[in-house]
Amino acid sequence: PIVLSKISDKPGPAKVQGVDSGWYLDLVKTFSGPHREALGELLNGRLGGVTLDLCPVKPDQVMEAVMSNLESFVQLLNTKVRGMDDVTLCFIDSSAAVQPVLLPEAHAQYDAKVGSEIQLLGSDGKNDVVVKAFCSEGPAQAAGVRPGWAVDWPKTLLLNPMAGLPSKEEFMDSPKSILEKSGLCLAFKNLYPVKTRQCMFYGTKTARSWRSLEIPGEFCEFEFSSDGDGASFPHQRWGFWALVSAKPAEKEEKKADSFSLEVEKKEGAMLGITTQ
Repeated sequence: PIVLSKISDKPGPAKVQGVDSGWYLDLVKTFSGPHREALGELLNGRLGGVTLDLCPVKPDQVMEAVMSNLESFVQLLNTKVRGMDDVTLCFIDSSAAVQPVLLPEAHAQYDAKVGSEIQLLGSDGKNDVVVKAFCSEGPAQAAGVRPGWAVDWPKTLLLNPMAGLPSKEEFMDSPKSILEKSGLCLAFKNLYPVKTRQCMFYGTKTARSWRSLEIPGEFCEFEFSSDGDGASFPHQRWGFWALVSAKPAEKEEKKADSFSLEVEKKEGAMLGITTQ
């Protein structure tokens, strides 16, 4: 929790190693380093009156004393430690010693009705209720929830023990019942935390494998690959195009299909290439 708020413009050992303002003091490595005895002696009795073991210094004991007396420790850093001329301090460019793992879940606290943000909830066809559509901005989207995320009902029940919420089976039967409720903390989970293949198309443009489909969320990647066949006719195997849009209303679907067909005709005329 100790951040380097400002570093001198003059070159020094930290500056040479790339340390800059915003970096953090790595407490564990610092109190496990070559000058741990000198640092331990300096801090001994000055952090809430705690007496530290110095032979050898116990990093865990020092860490507990530091975390319990952060203000005193920061003051010692800015006075006593900065005055030392032979000390090794370790820094890290993150507040975490290891790469943090982003959990595919989020909590959203609703003071207003849940339906003030979520327009539609529905089954994913399996065992979960997912967000189908939003009607306005709100706490769920601020937490990173997107269409296709599921309501983690077991965790939601734990977060709202006094709300009198229905069972998982009752919620699955009528998910829209919670849209009128307020004062809830909903738990959500991402059903697809890692990229998964949603479809694979191949063949000519008239092949049945080419079709429209709905992809949950707001992100997707397209990838083209070839096994090398048709080397003498590269124009017949290279490239594809896709029309990506927000899910249209039923009346707009035919317009989208018509637009797609028109673009295809003009593109073929422009390039002079067919896939027959």
